[in-house]
Amino acid sequence: MMPPNNIAIAQLSIEMGIGESTLYNWRKQAIDKGHLVPDDGKNAEQWSSANKFSVVLETILRMA
Repeated sequence: MMPPNNIAIAQLSIEMGIGESTLYNWRKQAIDKGHLVPDDGKNAEQWSSANKFSVVLETILRMA
């Protein structure tokens, strides 16, 4: 579900045998902790402008 693979949650659920609700909950927890998480199954080129900006901003802040 995370880069570099960005597997859709439905597909990951089937492949790993983990319930979709569990995966969505884990993704929400990561977002709540401030981790940048792509939309379900999308690669970086398909991210929203807001997500792309957040990645750039976080990278700049970490470099400072």
